[in-house]
Amino acid sequence: MRINDAIRKAVVFLGIVDNKESFVPYGTGFVALWPTEIPGGYHIYFVTAHHVLKDIKSSKRDLIVRIDGRDGNTALGRIAAVDEWILHATNPLCDIAVIPFVASPETFDFKGVDLTKNAVSAEFIEEYDMGPGDAVFTAGLLTRHFGISRNISIVRNGNIAAMPDESVDLGDLGQHEV
Repeated sequence: MRINDAIRKAVVFLGIVDNKESFVPYGTGFVALWPTEIPGGYHIYFVTAHHVLKDIKSSKRDLIVRIDGRDGNTALGRIAAVDEWILHATNPLCDIAVIPFVASPETFDFKGVDLTKNAVSAEFIEEYDMGPGDAVFTAGLLTRHFGISRNISIVRNGNIAAMPDESVDLGDLGQHEV
């Protein structure tokens, strides 16, 4: 199944700049859109996994975002410190972090994912009868080859293996609602 290129263009790389002034990727995030009160307007956010931020924080280096530019090259920029990101309000085990994101679409070549149309909710799962065996995909990063002049995001596919209807035992981390 071919994935719309807009999904890959929503992927942005996070990492550090090493002692040789080279970008070292630690993970990915994506640009998310949420509508404003103004018709056609959106709040823009950057979303990543909290564990990626923790890994970068342990490096004791600045958090760097690498994004494609419209000039055909990537650009590096400092982004808010790890402690400034917004985490899940009630579940510390939820591996997500979000921050408002500002990047000019005239300068940078990215797309945003409209969360009102592309996020999966319990209602969506029920309406489309989603369950074990259904195909899924994820866009991300191949750390050994992430691109030289452009970000090269990869797409992986698989299938839903299970749909837990009870909390999941995460060992030392305790029970987790899915």
